[in-house]
Amino acid sequence: CRRWLAEARKTAKKQPIASSSGPSSSTEEKGQSLDQERLATFEYIENTAQVRILNPENSKLEIKLQLPAIECANIFAFRNKLVLIGGLEIKNNSFTRRVDLMDLSTGQVSSLPDMINAMCFPVGVGTENEIFVFGSELRSGSPVRFLNEIYDAASGRWSLLSPMIEERPR
Repeated sequence: CRRWLAEARKTAKKQPIASSSGPSSSTEEKGQSLDQERLATFEYIENTAQVRILNPENSKLEIKLQLPAIECANIFAFRNKLVLIGGLEIKNNSFTRRVDLMDLSTGQVSSLPDMINAMCFPVGVGTENEIFVFGSELRSGSPVRFLNEIYDAASGRWSLLSPMIEERPR
């Protein structure tokens, strides 16, 4: 299963300043914002999770990264980086609270503090200053428990959100 990811980023574009007296030969620059997308794929190849980042100009492979031995991780954009959350650690068959950030321009991976809870099939979304993660906890012999957490980038801390789904009698 391959997923395509895109991350918009603002870059400065150099343009000559137009002259009213004819064609411009000015070397002055006018700073302008331009949205540019970085495309990436996330897929499992031969039991290894891989992220491939493509060059925005020619769509050729620019960075290829093999992720730690984790299955079911989710990946999404946050502050021009990719966030890799949760999943199942293959070596010890347990869910993880791990959160990593991958810089799109360099391919470098760094860690954020672990989530409060290990989640099964977590889903996340990033805003300008926060990361929201939603998932469930599976324990043998126990009912499924839904979990919601928020990471505040300013404080560098995870906190629990109120439950969004409540069990209803059938």
